[in-house]
Amino acid sequence: MACRKEDTDGVKGWRRTTESRFAGVTWQPCKNGHCANTVATTNRSCNSLLATRAAAVKLFLSSDSCIDHAIAALENFAAADTAARSDLAAAYYARAQRDQQPLDLLRSLDAAEGNAAPALFNRALAQEALGLSEDAIASWQQFLKLDRTEWTTDAREHLAQLHAIAAQDATAQWNDAKEKLRDALRRQDRAAVAALIADLPFSAQKYFEEIALPQWAADPAPEHFDEVRLLATELSQRLKDPFDVESIQAIERASGRNGITLREAHLRLADARRNTHVYKTRTAAEAYAQAAAMFASAGSPFRLLADLGNANSLRFDHPDTALAIVNELEATVRKRNYPHLLARIHGNRSNLLFYEGHPIEALSDLESALAEYEPLGDQESIDNNALAAIGLHRTAGQLDVAWREA
Repeated sequence: MACRKEDTDGVKGWRRTTESRFAGVTWQPCKNGHCANTVATTNRSCNSLLATRAAAVKLFLSSDSCIDHAIAALENFAAADTAARSDLAAAYYARAQRDQQPLDLLRSLDAAEGNAAPALFNRALAQEALGLSEDAIASWQQFLKLDRTEWTTDAREHLAQLHAIAAQDATAQWNDAKEKLRDALRRQDRAAVAALIADLPFSAQKYFEEIALPQWAADPAPEHFDEVRLLATELSQRLKDPFDVESIQAIERASGRNGITLREAHLRLADARRNTHVYKTRTAAEAYAQAAAMFASAGSPFRLLADLGNANSLRFDHPDTALAIVNELEATVRKRNYPHLLARIHGNRSNLLFYEGHPIEALSDLESALAEYEPLGDQESIDNNALAAIGLHRTAGQLDVAWREA
């Protein structure tokens, strides 16, 4: 049975006093889970007959001493009333927070059935409180697709926190995994390498490009090349992108002068990145261009990364040139079928467009990047780009659709 009109009308005008959401209750901001109590405490006896869902909700919201009685009434209504089930989830969640009862969080999750906005809201709260972060992110995203009210403010705040925590966790995990990866590469332990990069492909790719390859270029001992080849093989398999393997194949094909050129190109690329990190953009641009020319002459796809770095270094002084480089890169990368690199290019072009004052176009590229990272399973990049998308949504004034792709 659906909720009756008098049930919904019965709480109309009542302002929110809990972090969870009761159907028909008006939103107001809560800080750290605490909401202003704007409803006067009732003098009604806890043993009063509660004939409607709205009456049970009113009693719950207005009398701390009668919460258990109100929940018992909602449990009865919930058997045949979908709105009452969602309200029951809200009530369980509020009691769990008040009384520190973890079991009530499980009850809340169980009661938050269906895909109505209030149920999704309460489900996401319970999932988040239970540590089910990925499930909570999915529920908040689904909620934002349905709801256009002020309750979306809470969803955005929760999503921001969940994505930020995920990004921090990835950084901490990588710091722990990095030494283990180095050891696994030295031992040529393929299974260990695959396991270590499985959840951290973005960090592992960055390590491959910025640490492992420059170290090999500086000291091209056979064992060092074995390490970069193993890492490239596993990264290409994990990211469903042949770019890394084809870069290693270019090294294997090179002989004589081309081999020396490739080593010099990787060292020049590392130098360009160092200059980028200290904001020496002109020096960086020159080094990127030189590295790109060397990679191209030796037939290495790393030329594409050097060009991408060059575009980023030119974005302030020569934005039109930077954008032209990225547009040409997109066409080349699509033709060569490098899906992970394509997502990176869209993310980089988003930055270029944003700094040029085109937030809507920048959003479009970020949305493309997120869509491309999704089938590749690169959650690190999804989290990083989702946070950027949230900021762009705000800048563009599109608050009603912010966070959906985060």
